[in-house]
Amino acid sequence: MSLFTFKDTVFEKYDTIIFDLDGTIWDCFTPNGIGIGANKTIPPYTLKDSQTIVDINGNLIKLQYGIIDFIRTADQEDKNLGIVSRSEVENLTEQAQPSIMLLKRFRIYKFFNYEITIKYNMPDKSEYVKANGKTLFIDNEKQNTDNVNRLDVVDVLLRNSFQNWEDLLNSNAKLHFNRG
Repeated sequence: MSLFTFKDTVFEKYDTIIFDLDGTIWDCFTPNGIGIGANKTIPPYTLKDSQTIVDINGNLIKLQYGIIDFIRTADQEDKNLGIVSRSEVENLTEQAQPSIMLLKRFRIYKFFNYEITIKYNMPDKSEYVKANGKTLFIDNEKQNTDNVNRLDVVDVLLRNSFQNWEDLLNSNAKLHFNRG
């Protein structure tokens, strides 16, 4: 059970929150510390701790600080959670996708009750972000938030505009949302 609430925060008004994965929900690194996408990781995955997974090659997948509390809070408040990501590995079934396997291994897959779209080399995420009531899209790449913002149907939040997910649950958080 989360200790947080969306009441009196900027998130209270949203029905649906759609996330990017790499650089937004988690960060992936080679053993040398070079950033990679989840589609470059290879199972089997070993849970190092509740926030970190190691793949067969020693690549680290680390959940961003506070994201689990943010997701649990959204779930407890009946928000629809979705994903739009480029982290697909071509020619694998959905259940064999590293991103899906990682969501399950981190035990957060069950919270995503809205569309999950993972496509390889997706040219424009705006084709896949679908409004569902009052909707927010969160991504770490400005180009993606700019493209989605042009839809004029969802709000967007650039992941790099805040330090960590726990900060967002502070009712005094000052964030800049773009509305198309």
